[in-house]
Amino acid sequence: LQIELIDNLIKSGVSLEIIYEEFIPQTAERLGNLWKESKLTFVEVNLGAQRLQRLSRIYENQYLGPIYLSNVLPDILLILPRNEIHTLGLLVAAGIFKKNGANPFVAVGYSDQEIKKLIKSRNFLLIGYSISNSDNLNECIKSSKEIKLFTKGKIPIILGGQGVKDIPEHINLTSFNLVTSEPQKALEYLPKSN
Repeated sequence: LQIELIDNLIKSGVSLEIIYEEFIPQTAERLGNLWKESKLTFVEVNLGAQRLQRLSRIYENQYLGPIYLSNVLPDILLILPRNEIHTLGLLVAAGIFKKNGANPFVAVGYSDQEIKKLIKSRNFLLIGYSISNSDNLNECIKSSKEIKLFTKGKIPIILGGQGVKDIPEHINLTSFNLVTSEPQKALEYLPKSN
């Protein structure tokens, strides 16, 4: 039924960009809000998030379109902190980065030491942390400070995800170059190709 609904939206003229970049993330955010409001159980939210992940995988190739694979695409490191359990936002962001000519590497649950090894092994031009739950913010701040020190501040670090919408104003986020729930804004931190 969900695939049929999306197929009907596409047939009626709704673009895959809107479905992939707006509909799926907004639906995921709505699920999270319904859980916070105790209108859905944790199990119901997880089932809904799994279905959204499945839909994003089904439509990813259509969304990406004909991508010409090249070794010169800029590498981006996308990190899901250890305590985060929702990967949907990170996967959608990875798809948006791919669509815009970047090569995302998704690191789920890596320690700071493992992230440093990864950074040594590849030429990442951007590092992004994704949080769906602002309770994981302190871990992200601690990790980003260590990674910023390790990279000597030469690689922009972005904090993204739906969890950034709930961050209190008094929190110090200076270890990040940008805090946003919109992956497209992070693309502005990639070096312009000639």
